[in-house]
Amino acid sequence: KLFHIHRALNARNTHREIFRKGVYLPLESGGTFDSHVIAFARRYQRRWALVVAPRFLSHLVPEGDFPLGRPVWQDTEVIMPDRSPAEWRNALTSEVFSSGNTLPVGDLLIGFPVALLMSEGKEA
Repeated sequence: KLFHIHRALNARNTHREIFRKGVYLPLESGGTFDSHVIAFARRYQRRWALVVAPRFLSHLVPEGDFPLGRPVWQDTEVIMPDRSPAEWRNALTSEVFSSGNTLPVGDLLIGFPVALLMSEGKEA
């Protein structure tokens, strides 16, 4: 837990302008468990940060289970805004993701139940 907090604070310090001056963009989700996801982005100039977190877990997984991976999330996805980045790095896990119009929640939350994605460059 402390390691992930350290990683999140490091991302915030490294990308201060996104978190201080970035525009807040609530994101929509789709799929079977879309009501169990909250997602938003912050954008400053051409740099982005994106947060994905589960909610209402007692209705999603049995007590003691973790809300991780595609078996839990099935077809649930985050719908990406126009001209959002195509490449992302999870600041918490170092995983790299490519996006088009959507990002599968089961892929984003495969190893840790929250994702903090930072843009890696090109727009989609």
